[in-house]
Amino acid sequence: MTASPPPGPHPGRDRPARGPLDWFILNIEANIEANIEVDITALDAMEELRTELADRGIVLALARVKQDLLDDLRAYGLEEKIGPDRLFPSLPSAIIAYDRGAFPPHPADQRRDDQ
Repeated sequence: MTASPPPGPHPGRDRPARGPLDWFILNIEANIEANIEVDITALDAMEELRTELADRGIVLALARVKQDLLDDLRAYGLEEKIGPDRLFPSLPSAIIAYDRGAFPPHPADQRRDDQ
């Protein structure tokens, strides 16, 4: 038996989407083992993912970002490109932010004109 959503409007579900997908929340802790340094290849791949999503008008957000990873993201410049307000300490906090629709487009989300 599945639970029914609460009655009434639901902020995330009821606001218009920019397309079939408007946010992509990556549970980053599930993809990085504890106490493992993130190398440049992983950061390059994350930047490639961010760019691909931005080109499609999709917001990238990261959930379960721990301090060590945040330090790596800052050093590589990804914290600013993703947007510090899209890096969340937990998956529930990322989902709440999405549901509230609280974040305007980040400048890095603008589609590139060179395509």
